[in-house]
Amino acid sequence: MTFYSKVKCFYPSCETVIITGRDTACRICKEARCAEHNTEAHHDCLLSDLSNKPSNTKEKKERDKQIHLRQYAKLLDKLELHRSFIVRSAESLRPGHHCSLHLPGNSHTLVENDKMFGGINVHFPMVFDDGIKWLIRIRQADNGIPPLAILDTTARSEVCTLQVVKSFGLPVPGAWMPEHHLFRDEANNHGSSDHLSICYFFCEYMEGASLSMPNLMPKNCWDANEQDRKIIEDYAKHQIEMSNHPLLFTEIGCLFPSASAEPDMKTQVGPLASLWGLNYVDPPRYPGPFKPNKERYLAQIDIALSNLTRETDQNHCLNAYLWHLTLRELVETCAELSEEVSEVYVRHADDKGDILKGTEEGRITAIFDWEMAYVTTKAEAFSSPIFCYLTYVNYEDQEVYTVREHMLIEYYKKSSRPDLAECVRRGKKYQMLSTIGRFQGWYKMLCYPWALMDAFEETKPDSLRPPLYTSKAWTIYMVDRYKNDQGLQGILKELKWDLDMQKQLSHKEWEEEDAKRRHWWAMSALERTQKKRETIAAKLTRMRAKDFRE
Repeated sequence: MTFYSKVKCFYPSCETVIITGRDTACRICKEARCAEHNTEAHHDCLLSDLSNKPSNTKEKKERDKQIHLRQYAKLLDKLELHRSFIVRSAESLRPGHHCSLHLPGNSHTLVENDKMFGGINVHFPMVFDDGIKWLIRIRQADNGIPPLAILDTTARSEVCTLQVVKSFGLPVPGAWMPEHHLFRDEANNHGSSDHLSICYFFCEYMEGASLSMPNLMPKNCWDANEQDRKIIEDYAKHQIEMSNHPLLFTEIGCLFPSASAEPDMKTQVGPLASLWGLNYVDPPRYPGPFKPNKERYLAQIDIALSNLTRETDQNHCLNAYLWHLTLRELVETCAELSEEVSEVYVRHADDKGDILKGTEEGRITAIFDWEMAYVTTKAEAFSSPIFCYLTYVNYEDQEVYTVREHMLIEYYKKSSRPDLAECVRRGKKYQMLSTIGRFQGWYKMLCYPWALMDAFEETKPDSLRPPLYTSKAWTIYMVDRYKNDQGLQGILKELKWDLDMQKQLSHKEWEEEDAKRRHWWAMSALERTQKKRETIAAKLTRMRAKDFRE
């Protein structure tokens, strides 16, 4: 999760304002420093053994463990301090019952049980005298990063969303927001690194074992797994039920408790929160709500472009900036994204393979982690979930749909819901638009120019015919296309990157890549699809023959 915000440098007496973002704060002390004071002379953590880059996986795990132990110890101290208040808050929501908050004796327990306590949110059980079990779900703000106001906004939206989805009859936890749900540490930016604020709410404890859906790998991407099929079909049943509950709003955004005095107006559509740093550094933190999806995506792309111009590593940012310029052009020319909104549906914002609980038979008993969930068009809401489409297979080796997407499509058809099957078939554009703000680290695996062009095949400008991979040839092609963009000009100036010089330096490579590009785009869309299928079929035949011999 990434948020951008303004804070003062944490070095004593320094008044420099910096913008925190991805990997800005120190992993050890959680403080953010300006460039002048983020040196060994001014920042003791840089001299610590924990600051050293691990040379292997074992060292990395041990370093991360020590960092987490420090963090969790601080959290447990905070919760112990407020234990009685938290218990009274829970009891006020169930008058006549008493409850107890179960905290581990030390931070080692949290580190060892990361499924219960790990991730963005931390959970602890609360048990009432009649046997009812809740969890306290906690978000943390170290030294004001992210701002507590952001945690408050996302928590209020999550509780509201859970209450709405629960009313549809879907297997999600009940959720309750106590009147006082923020513990703000009043230490200022120049205080100690023990400054920890938290935001919390209560949710229902739901039974079931984890129904893990690991990402598809090259070795298993072609085979239909029966356990996967059971889970996907049960998931589809719940999506069908979700589709029976359109919300009569005309805007796209997150759900919040309504400010209206009307008794029938319990919820409203508000700003659109994001996991990927698509927020403003000043209030209002999040953009929206939006009318058509085009307005929403253009706003998010502009925020991402603005964030990229502030990154210190401009070499890293050049291709990321070009990627987002391409997304902007494709959004502007996509008619579907300009359609007016007459009703909306709830969409999970992070539907990876770790959000499900269920039985050994694959029956889903709970769907979790509705943080940042939002309401959007039917076409987007019922496009493929991440656990169906995400794969570590190179795009040139991928069929149009993964084996899991085929399972989902077939179940919708079998259930007389061809409309939902069509949402999956035509939803590739939403998979690519989910890369906004995420062109870094392992997320680059989603950012194939080839996949992007295929997703927008029907609406992309005919003149947009880039190389298929994010190679140097792709960078040259895209810089040439967007060379009049002012933000791009600033990055190129910072890098001393000259278009003509780059073409000359890689003249032979550029000519070869450009010839391949022209040849590819000279084919019709049907011919390109057929060519790719033939290549995949030949590769699959060779792979299976090799497995047979072995």
